Amino acid sequence: MLHVAIGQAEGLSLMDATKAAVDAAAARLDGRRPVGGLLFTSFYEGDFAAALDLVRQAFGPLELSGCTSDGEATSSGGFSEQSCALLLFCGEGVECAAGLAEGFSADPEGTMTQAAAQARAKLSGPETFCLVMPDGLTTIGIPLDQVFRSVLGQELPVFGGSAGDSFLFQRTWQFCGDRAVSDSCAFLLVRAPLALAHGARCGWKPLGRPFRITEVCGNEVKRIEDQPALEFLARYLGPDTSQYCQFPLAVFPDGDESSDSFFLRDPLYINRQDGSIRFVGNFPERALIRFAEAGRDDIVAAAHESLDHALSALPGRPALILFFSCASRRRILGTRTAEELAILAERAPGVPYFGFYTYGEIGAMDNCAGTCFFNDTFVTLALAEAEHGR
Repeated sequence: MLHVAIGQAEGLSLMDATKAAVDAAAARLDGRRPVGGLLFTSFYEGDFAAALDLVRQAFGPLELSGCTSDGEATSSGGFSEQSCALLLFCGEGVECAAGLAEGFSADPEGTMTQAAAQARAKLSGPETFCLVMPDGLTTIGIPLDQVFRSVLGQELPVFGGSAGDSFLFQRTWQFCGDRAVSDSCAFLLVRAPLALAHGARCGWKPLGRPFRITEVCGNEVKRIEDQPALEFLARYLGPDTSQYCQFPLAVFPDGDESSDSFFLRDPLYINRQDGSIRFVGNFPERALIRFAEAGRDDIVAAAHESLDHALSALPGRPALILFFSCASRRRILGTRTAEELAILAERAPGVPYFGFYTYGEIGAMDNCAGTCFFNDTFVTLALAEAEHGR
């Protein structure tokens, strides 16, 4: 049965916050020995290796993974910044294996294949799910969902989010064991007798008629409706490109523009010379798109729908709720950020939750098989004891 212990703390420095989070988590172990852990922090400077070593000194040999975030939120302390959040996995039959695919951007599938093989060798059998935390800067333009499906398997539940640095866009860090590196993908394989349920909602509503992307290379959209992408967006959104992020593109992978199964893509870099636009995440060839918009109430409601969908699909009471929410959502919500998780007090009182704000969310759509890379989305993963053991 899965048991977890959570520690969360703000501080004047990375080490101060880490030590306080470690002490808080240790106080909640009730004599159990943790086998794995996640550490998220919104400190972007400091001795990360020393902070990770502090965790491992406190709990012995621990399969530890994590990354820098744009803020953390847990059932222990709510939303926080300039903080550390630590989650420890315990329980009979629970196994964890941390891995690190280094130099990820140069060879995503190769580095991930090697790291996954090394991590899987630590487990007694097939993993139940995988949590991934890739670099949120160097992986822009890499089809992360395709990489994870190819390496980890089409059927394995893969969830997580890209590491962030509070919109500094300078460097993010990924953690594995006592190591902290960049341009990598940290991950944690978990093997346990658990039932899983998920939800993914954004709150943005598609507007107007659909359009066809007629030339694209990965995340670089060159032409929409046979017009340069910048010219096309300027025609509908005006010349002020700073406003374009308010109207992300809703992408319909099944070609049905009336479907609720769509994901968002946010513009990132504009090339004024050739009129192309790079987005956060890749596009299918000749994808069908629509503009989309959302207000604060829509964004909060979507988080509640994501959580409610996962809780409703889960057999029994959850042992843990993990969430991964977009840093852009947090920026838009501002002081209303805590409202994303407020429904849990009503729907799942006393259930521990743990998550962070990301540069891109990884999970699954309701009606589509396999892993998906999202923008502006609230992804929920709810875990409960399986009705029948492994």
